[in-house]
Amino acid sequence: MCLNSLEKNENIILCLKILSKYIKDSNIVEDSLLRNLLFEENSLVNLYCKNFKDYNNKIKAIVKNWNQDIDLIPLDNFTHTQNLKARLNFINTLLSNKLWNESSIDPIDFLYLILIENANSEKDKLEFFKWIKTTIENKIEVETEEKIFKLFNDKICMDVKSCQNLSIHAFDSYLRVFLNVNQSGSKLTYFQTDSKKQQQVINTSNLFRW
Repeated sequence: MCLNSLEKNENIILCLKILSKYIKDSNIVEDSLLRNLLFEENSLVNLYCKNFKDYNNKIKAIVKNWNQDIDLIPLDNFTHTQNLKARLNFINTLLSNKLWNESSIDPIDFLYLILIENANSEKDKLEFFKWIKTTIENKIEVETEEKIFKLFNDKICMDVKSCQNLSIHAFDSYLRVFLNVNQSGSKLTYFQTDSKKQQQVINTSNLFRW
């Protein structure tokens, strides 16, 4: 039923909560038969991504003629921000249970595309950076941390100027990633050898002190 709801973009928040509980309670990682049945050809990930894209496009069409707070858009008793949070929480369920096959879609790049490059409001960007901070703090997965760190270095905080232009929430997320990766040390040789980047982040952090 929930897979059908994902496909039709109906009752999504309830659907994602049910699916998350089902995944956590079913030990789906260890149950190969159930895993293959539900995730054959990466169907759940594909449905999730399609649903998120469709939702984002729907909101994009609405905001063209909307001059109020985006959370005032009537969306089945839930706000836009609540819809984003539900989808971001669910992606962590998939990542923490190693149920995201990254052969076709990278989860970090996907979220960056939806919430930053194709953001419908500043709240989209805020939720993206809040998700990063929470994901790092909860230690969802080492590979995810590495990819988030790479994303910042490749696209968000590439040089001193781009780092200085970060919002408070974006910088706070980057600092959390930076410190967390630094603690893990040996996992990221790029971090260890890039002394200029280390100094860049340290210097930029001084701009945000009060």
